[in-house]
Amino acid sequence: MTKANNATIIQLKSFLAPHIPEQLLESLPKRWWFLGDIVLFSLPRELIPYGEIIGKAFLQVLSKPVRSVLGKIGPTTAIIREPQYHLLAGDPNTETIHKELGCLFKLDAAKLTFSPGNHGERTRLVQITS
Repeated sequence: MTKANNATIIQLKSFLAPHIPEQLLESLPKRWWFLGDIVLFSLPRELIPYGEIIGKAFLQVLSKPVRSVLGKIGPTTAIIREPQYHLLAGDPNTETIHKELGCLFKLDAAKLTFSPGNHGERTRLVQITS
């Protein structure tokens, strides 16, 4: 999970100010994470109508190259933990390769819950398979 620095937030707000009501700019995500070349973040309900322009802003502002922007628009549901991500901008192919712990994980970021909090479990997986 990446906590945004102030400069990035200022750039996002500046890009979005002409498109989003001023009072909603404070609801912009302040944390996001990267899976390969895809950025993901929770999109507050009040910002869903502005999702496309927010996605475009992330493509323009982030210093790391990003191919797709996904917004989480609802809770992860069901027994198999299906996330509710919506493509906001970029390439509709959300399959990516994520490198972590010296391993490559090929996954579809829109269809898989890949939580930053499960780092310990992925560490265990790498130890078992090494």
